[in-house]
Amino acid sequence: MGESLGHVGVVAAVHANGTLDTVDGNLGDKVALRTHLDPSTVSTNHQHVSGYVSPPGA
Repeated sequence: MGESLGHVGVVAAVHANGTLDTVDGNLGDKVALRTHLDPSTVSTNHQHVSGYVSPPGA
């Protein structure tokens, strides 16, 4: 593969328009709430959203 993927954000909300609110740890050396992110354009460390997971039963 060769790619290094290393940031995880927890989705706190999904809005009707498709944007997301996330809680991200170690983002600028702090925990941050990011709101109304467009998953098709947002990036962290020059990496775009590459996938989602959901806990069983959610």
